[in-house]
Amino acid sequence: MLFVSKFLQNVPREVSEQHIEKLAPLVLDMVAEDNSIIQSTLWKEAYPNLGKEFPEAWTLVPLKKSFVPGLMSCIKNAAFGATFAFYPNVVRFVSAFPLFHLADIQDDKNNKFGLKDRAKFITQFYQHIFAGLKNDEAPNFHRDLTGAYFETLTFLIVKRF
Repeated sequence: MLFVSKFLQNVPREVSEQHIEKLAPLVLDMVAEDNSIIQSTLWKEAYPNLGKEFPEAWTLVPLKKSFVPGLMSCIKNAAFGATFAFYPNVVRFVSAFPLFHLADIQDDKNNKFGLKDRAKFITQFYQHIFAGLKNDEAPNFHRDLTGAYFETLTFLIVKRF
């Protein structure tokens, strides 16, 4: 996973663009992996870089069927032990993930998310972040979780509405 992330960062864009159709589904489908090492690499490096450098990558996977359910599971389980990587980088993820863009919604034939679906997704996103407090290790990351909750909420209100 770290290799893919460094590949996307350091290889010239032309080379990365040739392989993004194969790399993006591999990276995005790992969101539900319950390994904390994989999760930490995903949240620190892979998702922010992939979403920022290659926004078209989100259209290469079925968001409703595979990515969003895995994402919700990951968030509810406090990133499967990778809270030190997840909570500080959740704003970077929110800024890159297209479902958080509420203004100027464009039709995506692969991932049909209208305004109502996006509002439901955002509600569930925040409910699942809050559900992370029920995790056994919540006292260790309580401050990070609440910080991420309010930072992303502020970002969403200021930048996306």
